[in-house]
Amino acid sequence: MVTITLYGGVREIGGNKTLVTDGDTRLFLDFGLSFSRRSLYYQEFLNPRTHSGVRDLLALGLIPPLDNLYRDDPVGGVPFSGARPFVDGVLLSHPHADHAYHVSLIHSDIPIYASEAARRILAAMAESGQSNFENEVIEHSYREPGKYQYEKRRRTVHSVQDGQGFSVGGIEVEPYSVDHSVPGSVGYILHTSAGLIAYTGDFRLHGTHPQQTARFLDALKEVKPRVLIIEGTNIDEPTGPTEDDVREGVQEVLKSYSGHMMFCTFAPRDMYRLTTLYELARRAGRQLVVSHKLAHLLSSLEGCGLSVPGLDDVLVYNPKRRWGIYDEKEYSTWERPYLDRHNAVRCDHLRRDRGDYLIYLDFFSLGELIDIEPPAGSVMLHSQTEPFNEEMEFDFERLRNWLNRFGIRYEHAHSSGHIYGDRLREVIQELSPEVLIPIHTEHPEAFAGLAQEVLIVEDGEEVVL
Repeated sequence: MVTITLYGGVREIGGNKTLVTDGDTRLFLDFGLSFSRRSLYYQEFLNPRTHSGVRDLLALGLIPPLDNLYRDDPVGGVPFSGARPFVDGVLLSHPHADHAYHVSLIHSDIPIYASEAARRILAAMAESGQSNFENEVIEHSYREPGKYQYEKRRRTVHSVQDGQGFSVGGIEVEPYSVDHSVPGSVGYILHTSAGLIAYTGDFRLHGTHPQQTARFLDALKEVKPRVLIIEGTNIDEPTGPTEDDVREGVQEVLKSYSGHMMFCTFAPRDMYRLTTLYELARRAGRQLVVSHKLAHLLSSLEGCGLSVPGLDDVLVYNPKRRWGIYDEKEYSTWERPYLDRHNAVRCDHLRRDRGDYLIYLDFFSLGELIDIEPPAGSVMLHSQTEPFNEEMEFDFERLRNWLNRFGIRYEHAHSSGHIYGDRLREVIQELSPEVLIPIHTEHPEAFAGLAQEVLIVEDGEEVVL
């Protein structure tokens, strides 16, 4: 018997946790953090307790109550019977938090399957961020009472290759690269005893690599999956800007503000957007200046086969820390290799040659404006999604306050990482699945009539094929 159970991504954007069982084989398709559900109980300074992490999330219904699935750390974990783990593996579609981060909670004996780019991105983001038990995807700290130096346990991560099948238990799996707003994104075809199940993950056809998604869709047309589990983020947005539109918008901003100091911001994992900005800045006679975190990400991706800038192609901004003396002791260990590079710059360099750079500045680095001293008439190119909820509105207002304080003009150029509604409907009609299960959408009812059978399932509801 084959079953499908959605433990996340139901009437929400993200938090995907889809369990597929076929006889004795169980697989999760993604195991992501649900920001919408988490925000019901937690916020920036209210978080799950370290000494009771997994138990806290179970008590609040934020993760599925399944035995022999989670970490068994003496601190923060739950008992593990020592029997076979609940699942045989987790297939990760891509390295965004809402699809990957709660892998950190599962037992380290459970293998993960992901693209090499996704593995490197997740590892680099953990190394350069504030590690906690909710984002330790590749390597996690095994916490024991009274011990403050934690044992590091690495998970088994199997690298999946585009179009190269593999087996997990009794299920044959085919991974295909898809275009999304982060490299290493993958869609999957599962060969089960009840027919083929296709899982798109997050995807689009208007990005920088549409041929990847097209190849996946061609494979689906050929094999005709019985079940299609498809994302529907933009089902109610018929169409919108493409990455070509972003290029045109960025080119116009660069042309209009020639000679002005210019900043930019974008989603930190979106290496495709970084590449676009790098290429266009270079044509306009500017050098892209990146943060330590972006430098670390670029360094981690070198040799991965991606068409993104290398670390030597950009400049690396050294911010002041603690006492502001640029001593390596002021910086985290992972940052130190970037301090004395030939392409490292400081605030005085940026002040001196104001029109020569395109400076990456994320929300949490806005304080650097005080050291950089941008003149009035400088510009911020905001190349990521604009606010769509109350919390984001508050942050956006703070951003505008900083820009207004320094007389910095605001320009926007962005395209969604998700397929738009009109094209999404066309894709579903072209594939003509027997069973359609919308996921990663707030409006599953908008899929009515798009397939022979459209299942709008509830969280935890088991679908038997």
